[in-house]
Amino acid sequence: MITIGNRVKRYENLTVVDNLNLTRDENEVFGLLGPNGAGKTTTIHMFVTLLKPTSGTAVVNGYNTIKDASKVRASMGIVFQAPSSDDMLTGHENLKLHSLPYSVPTNIIEKRIAEVLDLVGL
Repeated sequence: MITIGNRVKRYENLTVVDNLNLTRDENEVFGLLGPNGAGKTTTIHMFVTLLKPTSGTAVVNGYNTIKDASKVRASMGIVFQAPSSDDMLTGHENLKLHSLPYSVPTNIIEKRIAEVLDLVGL
């Protein structure tokens, strides 16, 4: 399900993730634990294709996170603990924003947003 090989993320002279190797199988639940600044968020951002790694490989659901980024995003979902813009946007704006990385066709975005907002009573 997830295979990360020698994944590195550097910002100039600061190495945030250093040769991370991780394999997790289907139906396995796991958590990333560590102190602030340990690279947990950076690691997640790399394997959900929100951040480009400096080096290394990662495969999520059979898709390479660099070569097949749109397929990776289409095969998974992610909920962030503290999204940076959610509390500044309406429900409609949040759904529209989150439809963009998943390549939802523009001709159905508004229809799907209306369906989802109705589903949850907003």
